[in-house]
Amino acid sequence: MFKRPIFFISILIVARLNAQVMDQIKREADKNQQNRQPKQQNSSNQNNNYNYQNNTYQYSNSSTSSTSNNTSSSDCFSSIIGCGNCLQYGLPLFEGFFKAIEKEQKRQLGKKDSVPDVSSFEIMADANLGHNEDVEQILFRPRLRINYGIFTTDARIFNLNEENPNGGFYSYNYFDWQILMFNLVNNSQVKLRIGTGLSHEYYTKTNFMEHTAYFSYRPAKIVKTNLEWRLIRDNYTKINVRREINIGIDLIPINRSKFNMQIGLNASNFNFYETVNFWTFGPKITVGLQ
Repeated sequence: MFKRPIFFISILIVARLNAQVMDQIKREADKNQQNRQPKQQNSSNQNNNYNYQNNTYQYSNSSTSSTSNNTSSSDCFSSIIGCGNCLQYGLPLFEGFFKAIEKEQKRQLGKKDSVPDVSSFEIMADANLGHNEDVEQILFRPRLRINYGIFTTDARIFNLNEENPNGGFYSYNYFDWQILMFNLVNNSQVKLRIGTGLSHEYYTKTNFMEHTAYFSYRPAKIVKTNLEWRLIRDNYTKINVRREINIGIDLIPINRSKFNMQIGLNASNFNFYETVNFWTFGPKITVGLQ
């Protein structure tokens, strides 16, 4: 039994987490921050050395510039011609690329009658509640997603809490924003999207890049299965800060032209700093306006 009642607007999920998970994650985060500092300093020193060498090179060249004006002018003129050729052949490629995106966007939005959620606003929530060795753990992930044709943007809060035996809770939080996702396949039965964005780790006050891939399949009108992979990587230390895999099945009891609701069961596996690993299980809820 829990020591005190805890209330959530969203559905609670019973999860099994190892006790003192929070301490393990914080230790690994501290190690990673220590490893980042010399790498960042070396990167800064390299940039300073490059700028110094560049300035020295420009100074030495200035003394001989008067004897090579004709040659420089000729080289510059050749470079301008070369750039002109690049623009001549490169601009049509870019123009063709953006026209293809525009055409596909119109095609996707034209499927609104058969695929109502092709342009939609989705609110999702799951809350994971666990009890292990007289310590309570809570994982809460409210989420917001906007779909518009071939584009999607997705933001959520990742809030992991562990009960403090002396009272209160320890907390470990992220803000994850998939700034731009591309819907590679988007029909009434199959969806496939990939994206990239930023994740802010509040404990270390550090921003990381986060990449995602999502796949869903509807074998029946009221049933949907889904698989999601997320990865936060530290490019300085080459460490995977957080790897997340979500596997789920949803029932769709309400699916109207302007509104849908999904209730599902989710299994999630988390790995922090390539060391701390745990699973959560439980229901989730999604409400969509389309």
